[in-house]
Amino acid sequence: MKKLLIFSLALVLVFSMAVLASAAENQYYLVEGYVTPDGKGEITRIELVDDVTSVKVTPGTDYAISAIGEEAVVIANHAFGVSFETAPDLPFAQLDEARFAVLVPYSDDFGALVLVDRQGRTLSSRVLLEREGEVSLDVRETEAGYELSWDYDSVDPSRLDFDVYAISQLTGEKNVLAYRMEETALSVPYDWLEPDDTIVFVLKSNDGSSTLTAESEGFNTPAGEAKDILDDEAWEGEWSNEEEEDVEWYWYLILIFLFVLLPAGVIVLVIVLVKKRKKRKLAK
Repeated sequence: MKKLLIFSLALVLVFSMAVLASAAENQYYLVEGYVTPDGKGEITRIELVDDVTSVKVTPGTDYAISAIGEEAVVIANHAFGVSFETAPDLPFAQLDEARFAVLVPYSDDFGALVLVDRQGRTLSSRVLLEREGEVSLDVRETEAGYELSWDYDSVDPSRLDFDVYAISQLTGEKNVLAYRMEETALSVPYDWLEPDDTIVFVLKSNDGSSTLTAESEGFNTPAGEAKDILDDEAWEGEWSNEEEEDVEWYWYLILIFLFVLLPAGVIVLVIVLVKKRKKRKLAK
């Protein structure tokens, strides 16, 4: 019995480690910043993100984001290219700076991320430290939807921005409700959410170097049909059947003119010109 218990605990531990490893594989550091034609550059933001597929990195070896571990050892390099040209047909017109966004797979071994140029010179660096403090999310349901508000602790509030998501417990989909907003409140109408669902709201707070997350309890959305941003009801009274029929007759008239009257008119014109020409010949 004792051996069976130990074996079961070992299985649970292995499974938990596998789940954590799988979650870590799907996490990335989204590193953003800029470089200038005169060789300067800066990392302006680092955000821990999940399952990102929409970030397109320009291929090249002009610059790289280096992941630094213990004793200043470079663990990984992620090279990328930039272009300062405004357009291919204007080779002498250059941008003052080129923005970049690079995805670096998450690792506990990373202590800092460094922006380096092709010569290996360090242009900018950010230490990866867990931000002290916390962020709290409050959700209040109303007749029209949900009122979200949040509070936070931060050394430099001026650098904070917030992302808000709604996660469906039925489908598992994560919908973005707000992205990098600076306000600390958001109204979410029922129209933004699927009906007959259980929604969990997630708040992400980022200060440019680290991310804190807060999550709400589940909220049940009312029954009904899913609504688009422009509902069909919004057009009621604005477009009557008579107007629709008038438009159809309008197009019919145009088609009749193009395919019947216009060719007939051309034929008549040709006949008239031919007759005039014959009359001139007879007159001579």
